[in-house]
Amino acid sequence: MSLLVGSKIDEVDHAIDTLLEQRRHCTDPLDVLLASESIDRLLDDRLQLMRAKEDE
Repeated sequence: MSLLVGSKIDEVDHAIDTLLEQRRHCTDPLDVLLASESIDRLLDDRLQLMRAKEDE
């Protein structure tokens, strides 16, 4: 199970990196806000995955 959680954490990290890169190139404040909200949700997901990994 730990391998599966680790893989999911890697996927979330990749998604966060992608959104950070997109946000750097945004010129529309709405796009920046939407990307930031998505990053925030992904960080919450990552915390939950890390806690699940600790509980194993």
